[in-house]
Amino acid sequence: MTLQTAKPKKSSPTPWKERLQSGSFLSAVGLAFAVVWSALTFWLFPQYMQNRSGFPAVMYRTEKGICGISPDGKGEAFCPELLINHPVPVPDGDWLIGQELNSRQQTEAPSGGKRFIIAADKRGKVLKRIIGSEGFEPFIVSADGQWLYAFDTQSLQEPAQLRIGRWFWPNGTLTLVPVKGLQVRSTINAFALSPNGKLAVIVVDNGTMLQVAEVGNEIWTIQGQIATSLLMSGSPAWLDNGRLLVLARQITDYSVSWKFWEIDIIQNTQRQLPSSELELAGEMALSPDGKTVVATVREPKHPERQSLWRVELDGQTPPKQLTYGPSDSMPVWDK
Repeated sequence: MTLQTAKPKKSSPTPWKERLQSGSFLSAVGLAFAVVWSALTFWLFPQYMQNRSGFPAVMYRTEKGICGISPDGKGEAFCPELLINHPVPVPDGDWLIGQELNSRQQTEAPSGGKRFIIAADKRGKVLKRIIGSEGFEPFIVSADGQWLYAFDTQSLQEPAQLRIGRWFWPNGTLTLVPVKGLQVRSTINAFALSPNGKLAVIVVDNGTMLQVAEVGNEIWTIQGQIATSLLMSGSPAWLDNGRLLVLARQITDYSVSWKFWEIDIIQNTQRQLPSSELELAGEMALSPDGKTVVATVREPKHPERQSLWRVELDGQTPPKQLTYGPSDSMPVWDK
């Protein structure tokens, strides 16, 4: 007698209502929802909030215009195609100022031309030109955000007649403030206001001399001068009301790399700060707490390329690369 195995019957398709109630279907729906929610939470929502809030704390110039990035290097850069040079954020405000550009390639004013200083919001929308600002540079903002200052570039040709342009922010008109007692052998390079707004340091002769001026409403008066053994790059940054941070190298040092130096204008001393072996390219921005610098750095194998790095002034924390070039420059830290 032969036993025959019964063939299994084909199961009929599960009705859609039954599948809807099954655990496998609900699991698939839950997984799909989780994926969509993750995308919204970790990508779309941060991008939306960044576009609403505007530039992160560190801003810089790129081939695309002005960009912003978080100081910790997390997240993507915010680049709204704002075409300006030398961005300067107004402290505790929603404004950003800089020299207007007509194209991404333009870095200098046309021959015989003068650029205006323009004001934009921190989402990259240009709002207005600063009245009477053509022919003035570079711009700095007082720590309280109430005043804008810049060199009258015509007066740079006659240092004894140096004038500072001053605007009350945001709607003030131009006032020319003379500088009394300035001594210059060759060039006037940069200047910086102290945190309390009472002093200004004017860098002359490529940093071999610093002129310390008392800042008044009607006149700036030179109170003293400090001779250094340094060649400086860019503008100094105030660590406090008596100390400066500068990018510099010894006069006898013919290398192309710059180092961080601290200058005490009260004690008339200078010292090199410990730093990494990065090829610093000559531009920096100091953090509001005075402990961290964002600096331009050259690539060792491609010196024509430069990016931004975060450097701790304690000399112990390893530096961190924030951007990857190829021509990132003019960093500034929003305060």
